[in-house]
Amino acid sequence: MDEIILKNTDFNNIYNKSYRLAAAVFMISNVMDQSGELETKIKKLSLELVSMSVKLKDINFYDAKKLISDIEKNALELISMLDIASISGLVSKMNSSILKEEFQAFILELSKFSEKFENNKNTS
Repeated sequence: MDEIILKNTDFNNIYNKSYRLAAAVFMISNVMDQSGELETKIKKLSLELVSMSVKLKDINFYDAKKLISDIEKNALELISMLDIASISGLVSKMNSSILKEEFQAFILELSKFSEKFENNKNTS
């Protein structure tokens, strides 16, 4: 029972962080050129991040490992796109820096979730 509660708590943390990050990305991307390819790509990646995070809810171990890896790749791609937007002057360096730090913290949280998931699988 404790495993289920722990997994749900960890899932909720990841889900909440992903949707808050997506909301923040949308807020800063709204100041970008509305017809720009980069703005569209950033928004699309942030929505995919939330969708993938939701899929972690009730997933088996093997699928979870792949999905967590995909979420991490998505977050890294978003960091890169935000860096490009910052360098090109489409978003402020401050906003980009804050989001980059938050995405890095999110990736760390995903790694911890993956480790806990693997440890629980090995002890079961």
